[in-house]
Amino acid sequence: LSDLTRNDYSRIGLADPDLAPAGAYAREALSHEGVWEAIQAKVVFGADVRVTLTYVETGNVDVALVYATDAKTAPDLSLFDIVPDGNYTPIVYPAVAVSESPELNLAKEFIEYLRSPASVATFRRNGFEPLP
Repeated sequence: LSDLTRNDYSRIGLADPDLAPAGAYAREALSHEGVWEAIQAKVVFGADVRVTLTYVETGNVDVALVYATDAKTAPDLSLFDIVPDGNYTPIVYPAVAVSESPELNLAKEFIEYLRSPASVATFRRNGFEPLP
């Protein structure tokens, strides 16, 4: 991340931290590395990760910090670094069954399906690591 302070990168894409969790995680990681202040003037905010990826694809930014899972969906882009775990709050996508739901049993079945070996394999194939 410290490379982002180099002059090679004049425009850095981030999802807007006030609108998108990916931007908040990116800002957190950049702050953790002590480079947030140094690069703020170079940052171009996208409304979300997809917009930010489009900025890279169209050459409107030199580089962007986005979810690796989203970056993999852009075949013309190269994923060249992964922000180490510990530089940002762990990213968790919870699934819950609302106790007052008229379809509580169906919701619980769906959550069990998400934990099934087939679903876990699909998550992993797409870059997600299911929780135990």
